[in-house]
Amino acid sequence: MESFNLNEEESVYLLLIIQKIEKVISIEDDLKLQAWRNLSSENNSFYQEIVDTENSLSLLSVYQKLQVNPSLENLHHKLNISKKAKPEKYLNKLKSFSPKHWLGIAASISIITFSILYFYHLKDIVTISTTNLNTKNIALPDGSTIFLNNNTEVTYSKSKFITLRELKLSKGECFLNIVHQPDKPFSIEYKDIKVTDVGTSFNFKVSKNQVIVNVQTGEVKLNIVNKPIDINAKAGEFVSYDWSNQRIVKEKISDLNFKAFVDHHLYFNDSSLEEVVKTLEEVYHRQIIIENEALKSKKLTAEFKDQKFEDILLVIAKTLDINIQTKNDIVYLD
Repeated sequence: MESFNLNEEESVYLLLIIQKIEKVISIEDDLKLQAWRNLSSENNSFYQEIVDTENSLSLLSVYQKLQVNPSLENLHHKLNISKKAKPEKYLNKLKSFSPKHWLGIAASISIITFSILYFYHLKDIVTISTTNLNTKNIALPDGSTIFLNNNTEVTYSKSKFITLRELKLSKGECFLNIVHQPDKPFSIEYKDIKVTDVGTSFNFKVSKNQVIVNVQTGEVKLNIVNKPIDINAKAGEFVSYDWSNQRIVKEKISDLNFKAFVDHHLYFNDSSLEEVVKTLEEVYHRQIIIENEALKSKKLTAEFKDQKFEDILLVIAKTLDINIQTKNDIVYLD
């Protein structure tokens, strides 16, 4: 590539291209990338250039296997210098290079080095993210799966993940179903919080000043770097840590809908309409406004299994005898 000064659109699609190369792209993003390539020949050329560059980088593995002596012999041959040549001949050869020649060599080496490091970084660091409007279900290299809620981002190093199964959560919420490997424990980190799998599936959520871990199966260990906090939680338990007061709590899971953003399986047991609305907003990413304050305390007992948002609203409206209106994609209850 001639320049690395990518515009905003190219940067977005560069990330999708890298995800496709690394085979961690979602079906939705793969279709988005294909549609972008089809828009113009320039877009497709940009895509092909990145793919070709990535393929060229595979030659680095060959370089790593080269032996020193054969490499030097090849260099001598190219410079027409005999292995038995005297040092003076090397010096004369080097002295014949002009300052401009040396600057050109230095520039070329810098460009090559920068290119290799730049694309190797993109090749090694895998970023999986969602927007405010979408979620993703991704299979990790070890067979584990991770479901990202909206507005979530995780990263991992492909080269290190082989031996150290580590994820970093930058923001948001995710549900993890981990393939247990006793000799290679799986962990996910957010700032100084680290949660290690002991053979389990669990939910990891960052909310304001708090981290919440809900354990569905198995067991996890939560510890905080440089603090004497190391606590285990088993299936049916949750652990929360608040940075503002450094308070850690472990209790039985009370929020039966902690995984609802994954499977849309909702439970409401004598729940107030205010609680129901809060859950629906988190699961379906829709804004709901209760216009009448008196409605907030109305109670609902119901179970919904992977039902559409609109169908759930209809059930709530009939059960609690309330009116529903939608304006500009905002739902109003009255």
